[in-house]
Amino acid sequence: DDPQEDELGLARLTFDTNMGGIAFPRDYLANFLRHVLETSTAYERQWLTFCRLTWLHDGAGKSHWLIKNSVHTARVRLVLKHFPRARFVLLRRSPVDSIRSLVQVKQRLGALVGLQPLPDPHTQVEETATAHRELLEAFEASRHLIPSQQLLELDYDDLISQPLQAVEGIYTRIDRARSYTADPVQLPPLAERRLQELVKAS
Repeated sequence: DDPQEDELGLARLTFDTNMGGIAFPRDYLANFLRHVLETSTAYERQWLTFCRLTWLHDGAGKSHWLIKNSVHTARVRLVLKHFPRARFVLLRRSPVDSIRSLVQVKQRLGALVGLQPLPDPHTQVEETATAHRELLEAFEASRHLIPSQQLLELDYDDLISQPLQAVEGIYTRIDRARSYTADPVQLPPLAERRLQELVKAS
């Protein structure tokens, strides 16, 4: 039900997310570096408008608003400027697992809504590894801006193995729990080998 994850959100955020390029995959890395790691007054206005639309869509009567959008990893300063009490949840996951998952999601979504032919998985690994590194470096450069009580770091393995306990660390109570079965994440052998080489080299 989150407008940021429906068709409108995907179209609007194509260039503003780590999964950007699902519509224009051949331009993915250039657009990621230009639109995710940089910002502008025009983008800031559009971002606020989209945030308000999201709240109007699903925020009535709620005191908490969750946005799962990796672009905010690189936009800490912008988020705090407009939402000074925002709480950040940093999900710690191994780089290999994160990149592999992003590549798979990008390939699937690209096949669904892409406006260009998909790049091969090897190219996706190269570009996604670069974007992943840039995104985390941007966060680390801005981490000091987040008040300590507004930043929670959560281990991905804990979230999967003990989801209730992990989520209770974010919220004071759980209204509803759902079972979750992780979808197997696999890459073709050549792309997997290159992913391992890239992460070891960084």
